[in-house]
Amino acid sequence: MSVEGAQLAFRDEASGQELNVVEANLKTGRLDSAQPGPVSLSLRATGKNPAVDLRAQASGALRLDFSRQSFGFDGFAAVAKGRVGSETLAVEFSAPKVEVTAARGQGAEVKASIQLRGPQRSLDARARLEGIQGNARALALSALELELRRVIRREYTVKGRISTPVQGNLDARTLGTAEDLGEPRARRPDASAENSGALAHRAGEGGSRPAERGARSRGEAR
Repeated sequence: MSVEGAQLAFRDEASGQELNVVEANLKTGRLDSAQPGPVSLSLRATGKNPAVDLRAQASGALRLDFSRQSFGFDGFAAVAKGRVGSETLAVEFSAPKVEVTAARGQGAEVKASIQLRGPQRSLDARARLEGIQGNARALALSALELELRRVIRREYTVKGRISTPVQGNLDARTLGTAEDLGEPRARRPDASAENSGALAHRAGEGGSRPAERGARSRGEAR
């Protein structure tokens, strides 16, 4: 499939919000074949109320066939950057090599991140998957890591980090830790020590800079 120079427009008459997709280009091979097919995407999004100016692109190889419980990535990467209102936004995703079928699953590290910067708030969120094994009905990830840092009006800072193995079943559409899915574990971590998250005091209650309390705790399923 090939699409070049496509444009889409949306307008909300009540609010005056506008969103336009311009300079959209898409080229793909077969995405449901035995091997991942090539994908190339680029576009620009502009808008009003709020003002929007974003550019996105993706490239690599992709395979999607959920009727056969199968998907795969090969050298796939996607990125979107630009402005939404007074804030800057950057989103990235990369999957160098992932292959999941009804018979087997394997894959290298998969990463995703979101960064938001503005005068009233900021956000840094990162996710990482590694050690994909098993198959579509018994999928196992040796590690799922999530990190979050959010600042609100420069007065509050929230930080969190989680690291845990994960199991899933594409057929049943379930995903969770071994304990979530009903498998016993030898030892359960103390929730007060293992739960992720930290909250900072409001600036002005103890100085001009936010005072962070309990900088970071870590959760790991064993």
